[in-house]
Amino acid sequence: MDENELVPLILREYQISVFDKLMEFVESNSRRFHSRGFVVMPSGAGKTLIFTEFVKMLNERAIIVAPTRIILEQNIKAMRRQEPEMNISVYHKDEKDLSGQVVFTTYHSLVQLIKKNIIPRDFARVVIFDEVHRSLSLERSRIPDRLNALCIGFTATDKFSVQKNVERIFQNEIYRMHLKEAIEDGVLLPLRGFIAETNVDLSRIRISHNNMLDETVAERMLNIEARNKVARDYYLKNFKNVPAVAFCVSIVHAEALARYFSDSEIKAAAIHCDTPHKIRQEIIRKFNHGELDILCSRDVLIEGWDSGRVAVALNLRPTYSWVLAEQRACRVVRPHKNKTCGIIVEFQDIYRRKDQPLFIHHLFGERKYRQGGFVAAPRKLRQEEEKAVERDEPVYVFEGLQVSSSVQEVVSIGSLSPTIDFNDVRLIKEIFSSKPEIDYSELTSHQFIQLKFSHPKFRGVGDTLARKYLGALWDKSPESYRILVEDVFGDEMFYQHFEVNRSLAESFPSADPSPEEIVFSREFQKAVKRALKTLLPHEEKVIKERFWDEKTFFQIGQGFGRFSDMSCRTRPPQILNKALRKLRHPSRSKRLEPFY
Repeated sequence: MDENELVPLILREYQISVFDKLMEFVESNSRRFHSRGFVVMPSGAGKTLIFTEFVKMLNERAIIVAPTRIILEQNIKAMRRQEPEMNISVYHKDEKDLSGQVVFTTYHSLVQLIKKNIIPRDFARVVIFDEVHRSLSLERSRIPDRLNALCIGFTATDKFSVQKNVERIFQNEIYRMHLKEAIEDGVLLPLRGFIAETNVDLSRIRISHNNMLDETVAERMLNIEARNKVARDYYLKNFKNVPAVAFCVSIVHAEALARYFSDSEIKAAAIHCDTPHKIRQEIIRKFNHGELDILCSRDVLIEGWDSGRVAVALNLRPTYSWVLAEQRACRVVRPHKNKTCGIIVEFQDIYRRKDQPLFIHHLFGERKYRQGGFVAAPRKLRQEEEKAVERDEPVYVFEGLQVSSSVQEVVSIGSLSPTIDFNDVRLIKEIFSSKPEIDYSELTSHQFIQLKFSHPKFRGVGDTLARKYLGALWDKSPESYRILVEDVFGDEMFYQHFEVNRSLAESFPSADPSPEEIVFSREFQKAVKRALKTLLPHEEKVIKERFWDEKTFFQIGQGFGRFSDMSCRTRPPQILNKALRKLRHPSRSKRLEPFY
């Protein structure tokens, strides 16, 4: 065992932010049972470390739930490394111990514990749901209702569809970090992409109404020697001896591909849901210790597998799921010693245009690519690489593998479109702005309902757009329309409402102002201060620093202390919008009416 595996880890700055946000959520819900929240962070960003420290800080009995035994054992190992003295017990079909301060179990086992009344409702004070998107089935989604506990979910992918999403069950988003953000901020490694042409004709494969491949048909047409040969040859030519995982169409495909690799003297093994647990553990151990170079799998390694050693993903299983595409990318960007980047290899078959599957390039919005070029990386790295290519200097992925200098087009995904986040106010503002001739502050709610939008990410009427953004708050009333417009144009409306008067006060000549001008200026400043004093202290601080000191939201967030409310330090835009709504209320805005 690597000695470093025994050394407890220290929370990094962004992990401290998540931890503080969790503690703030606990304090604000300390008197409520059934409180629920969720954290969205990409795999490899340290979710396990965060909830280990969180459970330790609470010092209450806890249940930690995982979807699979592999993930469960990884979580146990991580907690024992971090807190060797923690009283831990495990409950699943092979071990049934509920005596620990922290009980580790699987979703299936926890459902059975509750169904059979083996544990009371108040058995634990907190329940941690790892890979919480796996708790959305009917039975599992009822777990929070059947326990008097604080329920916190952790996941990298929280939204599958409008109906199937974590927020529907866990209600309160505590923290979010996107995969692209984590890579660009250096939390995870840069990601590079390759596309290998197979010349295999799959135009006869039909896609179902929900963008799924028929597995029986796909296995027959994708588990063929010609395609497996392309994968083997591409690996031997570019990545020989580099740790890799091959995502396959089916269990039969995984086993056939592993044999095909092994026949070519590549150290490979198949691992899947039918692999006995002890054999699965041994295969993963061999891979982690360098005795195997490639693992061939259909599903069990797609989520939760935390081996930092894997550097290359061979995506032999076509996907039409944005969630699956992101989960596969997460497998290769986890930091590890001597590893500089993660690599995704996509396999381009011949499809009907509308059936083109998703590539990693589509996930990050890349329309053009260089073989081996960055798909996601910190801006500085991307700029340096682009400049080197422009100067005709060789750029290497690693020794012996050079980034191509020629730019190629990524095949369009035709009729497919990603799941669009209509909770993103920036997107709603962008859609609103597609009609620059409209003054939304002058529209009535009835006029807005009938307004037609034609935007790449939304085509429809205003009523549908408002419903997607506001949900149950949207009732077509003038009040709900006012909330919508204020949310979208918060900053701008503040300027329109108050900035004219502020500029009046600041525009007087500094030399010899008239007595009337001096009085007007003083009275205006007093009125503004009185209005701001009606806000909460952190709201007043954000307003002043945003509009008077002209600070960015990041600078405002840094101004709050280490132990202050984390919502103050990480959500200045939301604080600002809420403060602006308060200022526009007649009880406050009337203080400024005499000045305009």
